[in-house]
Amino acid sequence: MKKVLFVGLLSFLLIACQDQNAESTESSLMKVNVVQVQPATLTQTLRLSGSITAKEDVAVGTALLGLQIQTVNVEVGDTVKKGQI
Repeated sequence: MKKVLFVGLLSFLLIACQDQNAESTESSLMKVNVVQVQPATLTQTLRLSGSITAKEDVAVGTALLGLQIQTVNVEVGDTVKKGQI
């Protein structure tokens, strides 16, 4: 009789422990989203501020004898575009 009671009590404890483990496993599962890998283009931009200084000064002139520059149409700091006079 004692053996039957002991085996029954032991069985009850094992079943109770298994139920708790099953519940804790289900509640600790993490939900995830699965997506297919696709190629993509990454663009990186780095914006910095600062100033540009010439490494050396150059005299502006012509290679033709007898000709000289009469006017300069821009000032220091002006933006100059290709083809601008």
